[in-house]
Amino acid sequence: MDLQERRKKVAEYEAFVEQRLVVDLEKASNEREKLLQQIQDYTSLADSVRLLQTDTHQLHTMVNLGSDILAQARVPDATRIFVDIGLGFHAELTWDEAIAFCQKKEIELNRKLDDDNRRIAGIKSNINLVLEGIRELSQL
Repeated sequence: MDLQERRKKVAEYEAFVEQRLVVDLEKASNEREKLLQQIQDYTSLADSVRLLQTDTHQLHTMVNLGSDILAQARVPDATRIFVDIGLGFHAELTWDEAIAFCQKKEIELNRKLDDDNRRIAGIKSNINLVLEGIRELSQL
C-alpha cells in the first residue's frame, strides 16, 4: 500500500469516526441523560408521596396555570393522585400504589440505563479501535 492509498484510508476512517461514531456517542449520551432525569423525577415523586403520607389528607399547593403563572390551590382530599404512566395515560393511584409504581419504574429505567452505559462503552471502544488503526496506518 503506497502513501497516497494510506492517506486516503486514514481520511476515510477519520470521517467514519467523526460522522458516525461520534454522532452515535452523542445520541447515546443524550438518551442516557434523559433516563437519568426520568429516574430523578420518579425518585422525587416517591419522596413527595411519602411526605404526603405523613401529612394530613388535605393539601395546599401552588399550581402552574401556564406561562409560569402560579395560583394557590387547595385539594380537600389528596388520598389519591394521578400519575403519568406513559404514552399519555394517567392513572389514579393511592399513595402506596404510587410509591410501588415509582419503584418499579425506577427498576425498569435503571435496566435501560445499564443498557445505555454498555452501548456507550461499546461506542467508545469502537472509537478507540478505529483511532488505533489510524495511528498504525499513519506509522507505516
